[in-house]
Parts: sequence; C-alpha cells; structure tokens
Amino acid sequence: MLPCHPAGYPTHLPVQLRGSRADTGNWSWNGDTEKPTLKPSVLLGPVPWGPEMKIYRSHSFINDGMVKYLDDCSHDLKGQTVELLEVDDE
Repeated sequence: MLPCHPAGYPTHLPVQLRGSRADTGNWSWNGDTEKPTLKPSVLLGPVPWGPEMKIYRSHSFINDGMVKYLDDCSHDLKGQTVELLEVDDE
C-alpha cells in the first residue's frame, strides 16, 4: 500500500502480468509480492481534499518494494524514498 493517501486508504492499481500493457490503463508488474516494481510512475490527483479543499497530488515510482516520491507531490513524503506498507490479506 502506498503510504501517502491522505485518508490512509489503500490504492488499487490494475497490473498487466503478460503481454503488452499498451492501451490497457494497467501498470506492468514484476510479479514479486515482497518487492514489487511497477511501471510507469503512479500519479494520484490532483484532487481537492479535506475541509479546506487543498489540492492533493502524489507522484511516485515503485521499484523493488520502495516508493520514491517525486518533487511534484503535495504531501510530506515529497522527495523521499520509503518502503511500501504491508497489506493484510483479509
């Protein structure tokens, strides 16, 4: 799970395991559940969020289980690299 969602909700991304992802809207995935890599980058937003309707944007690359947040993010993890959060299977 991406650790940046403003409400702490999981972010679900459709992935393509085989073949071309062209025109699918899916991300390619390396098949590794422990240290996933997704391509291309993940962009969430920009969307208005919270009582002040502040514009929220998160843009990142996920490589080997690490999330690199780019400098165009609007949250506190901007410019940082952190581990993906564990997700319960339940």
